[in-house]
Amino acid sequence: MVALNRDDINFFERECVVFGKGSKERLVYFDARTKIHLKNYLDSRTDNNPALFVSLKTFKYWLTERQLKPFTFINCFKLKEVVLPNSLRFIGDYAFDGCPINSIKIPSNLKKIEKNAFSYEIDDINVYLTDLNAWCNVELTSFDSNPMYWSSVANLYINNQLTKSLIIDNNIERINDYTFSGCSSIEKLTIGDKVEYIGKYSFSKCKNMTEVKIGNNVKTISECAFYNCPKLKKIILGTNINQIEKKAFGETGIEEIYCYATTPPKLASESFVFYKEAILYVPKGTYSAYYLSNWGSIFT
Repeated sequence: MVALNRDDINFFERECVVFGKGSKERLVYFDARTKIHLKNYLDSRTDNNPALFVSLKTFKYWLTERQLKPFTFINCFKLKEVVLPNSLRFIGDYAFDGCPINSIKIPSNLKKIEKNAFSYEIDDINVYLTDLNAWCNVELTSFDSNPMYWSSVANLYINNQLTKSLIIDNNIERINDYTFSGCSSIEKLTIGDKVEYIGKYSFSKCKNMTEVKIGNNVKTISECAFYNCPKLKKIILGTNINQIEKKAFGETGIEEIYCYATTPPKLASESFVFYKEAILYVPKGTYSAYYLSNWGSIFT
């Protein structure tokens, strides 16, 4: 199959001629699913090479297309670097599934990434952003919509600077689901006072995160938002927090929590799961309210 040219494929009949043992011609048929994958792959190519398959190591998507179709580069095992254009709005499901990408530049106008777009376990990846606000608002439909999730080491670069201390500033109102999941370069996180929503699994698996400060406008911390952050030791919660959902801080290393809400936020099942006893600090005069709430059963 690797020696075939584009013109050797009969898409109408879903067949092609290959040479088997003894240089004998053999007619081979392929199913409808294979036809879709082949056509998507060929439509995405920008070269004039007549070969049906070409080796990819770097992919620069410079076309004016607004969407990358499903399965476009599935199982391109040599694809290491991806540069996407600002015109791109949508990445389809399984678009880069099976690709060992270790460098990707995310466009600022991207709106949505479908499931399994980056489903492949790799040792390391560098993800480059130019617009943090835009990235926080991209709709990610699953863990593996995020290129960082399956990597052992995932480094985030914002304007070409490695991000160890991430500041979500006052221009950002929400952090969508899965947004920073799997990012291993973040050590400290500050969420500004304009942010209202922290999505589910948004910072899960940030294995080097040690400290989180959440702004005064956040009302809800969603399910598993900081799940599996084993080095997370210190949390500061703002004045308006009123609900912490299931396993929001599950499997963490929390030692200190500073909660500035005068009314104890509602807790769900296992909102906090940590490896050893932690100390809770609350506003003066609110000790009894916290003690009599379900906070009292966690922090004694």
